[in-house]
Amino acid sequence: MTSPRKPPSRFWLYAPYGLALVLALGWSLAWVAIRQVAVDRLDQTAARLKAEGWTVAWSSRSVGGYPFRLLVELDQPRIAEPSGWSLAAPQIRAEAYAFDPGRWVMLAPQGLTLTRPLGGPIRIDGQAIKAGFTHLSGQAVPQLALEGQALTLEPQAGGQPLPISRADRLALYVRPLPGDRAEFQLQLKGAAPIPGALLARISDAKPVDLIWDETLSHVSQLGGRDWPSAVRRWSQAGGTVSLEHGQIDAGEARVGAWSGQTSVDQDGHLAGAVTLDFSRAGGASQRLAGGLISLARADLTLEGGKIRLGPFVIGKAPRVY
Repeated sequence: MTSPRKPPSRFWLYAPYGLALVLALGWSLAWVAIRQVAVDRLDQTAARLKAEGWTVAWSSRSVGGYPFRLLVELDQPRIAEPSGWSLAAPQIRAEAYAFDPGRWVMLAPQGLTLTRPLGGPIRIDGQAIKAGFTHLSGQAVPQLALEGQALTLEPQAGGQPLPISRADRLALYVRPLPGDRAEFQLQLKGAAPIPGALLARISDAKPVDLIWDETLSHVSQLGGRDWPSAVRRWSQAGGTVSLEHGQIDAGEARVGAWSGQTSVDQDGHLAGAVTLDFSRAGGASQRLAGGLISLARADLTLEGGKIRLGPFVIGKAPRVY
């Protein structure tokens, strides 16, 4: 007589589903913990800045993004440092992968307002205003990428204009380098200079494409309770900005920038010199020099709050603070 057959085991039929359930539960708990760490860091950073005299505020905050992201949405955020620089927006969205919470991408879908202590408020609107931010341990400065498309930059009540009023594209990059240095690069595409600005005189009021690539030294010294104190500390430590490459294109005209080094003087103005190449710039050098002379190459010198092209004073040196 044959013994009855045992029913087949269904363990391996259900095991994958059980394992998936355990993994999903484990990841859910991990995501909750990662979310809480992000919230705690945001609150701790805000508390630390407030203790140093900054203003950090928002009307409401939500943190989501489950299962694989962290998504922070701040309504009516505003951050202001003690010397008067501030940034405000109707909404800021910040996003990171949950498994890589040190790298964030921030969006300003409704534009933002930059307020300067000397220049007043500027409203910035456009498409895809975003910033990527990574700050790894051991780096003196973060890796930063700020980009915007179809930008308009409009002064608000009491504000003074920036050198450009709009741009098809603006990009600003900061990258840490070995040896206590950092790379700073500014790119403009289709920028419209405001009348009378230095860029307008160089370009004969035509739209401008610009690339400006520099290296900053002593970046670990860029620290303090506000922007002016950070720059003073950096400058007193010997901090300088070395030009790597510069180029301004306006129609068929091109101005090249060669070697140069700048810093910040005790009054907060840029100081130093940059060599400019006008050999393919049409009448740009004549326009800058008031029609008195045409130059193929000349030093642009920033000293005592003034800008000189060769012996000619052509404007005021920009103020960093």
